[in-house]
Amino acid sequence: MSSKIMPFLDSIRQNKKHFYIIGGNIFDTALLDTSYPDFVHLIFSLTPKKFPNFITYDLFSGMQVLRGDKEAIMRAANKNEQAAPARNSNADALSRAFDQLNSAQNLAQQNESSPLNTFRAIDRMLHESLGNKTIIILQYADAFFQNTNGAVSQFDLVALQTALHKWALDESVHKNGHVLICVGKQINESAGSLLDRCGCVHQIRIPKPSEEERLEY
Repeated sequence: MSSKIMPFLDSIRQNKKHFYIIGGNIFDTALLDTSYPDFVHLIFSLTPKKFPNFITYDLFSGMQVLRGDKEAIMRAANKNEQAAPARNSNADALSRAFDQLNSAQNLAQQNESSPLNTFRAIDRMLHESLGNKTIIILQYADAFFQNTNGAVSQFDLVALQTALHKWALDESVHKNGHVLICVGKQINESAGSLLDRCGCVHQIRIPKPSEEERLEY
């Protein structure tokens, strides 16, 4: 695995790309200098300084902030695109109380939101500085590229794929220093077809270890 992972890690560290597709043997133990339970744990463990914010999303667990200021990140995710109305001084305290309540409710409901709503929240985060560079990992992302199991409606699937295509081409995401990683066991072929294998996407497939590598481990 190290022969495939090291170029990927170097690309992230050098800020070469902002959109990655990782497929294949991603749930196996990852062995570099030490042993990691899987690919996502490896990336989480090796990027704390470069990427203080680390977020994952999948259809079962919803959005999870594994590293970073959760409240600030969720505020960015739930930010209203319309300007807030002006407040008079007498209403400030009450307004702040309502804002805090709404923030807490949004955070509590995030895991129950639809994929489309979550992608819109991710889009807002990718276009914010968030104070720090952020890694967002879409786990089990096969469903977002090729809906073979009916996980999302056909209408939503088209919208999700549109978002993925736009993110891959969006240089502003790169300028903000954020990285989006799509992880799926069978993701490479369907992702390559959707994104036309454009040069802005770093795509790798992690093979299963050979018999010699298994014996050595």
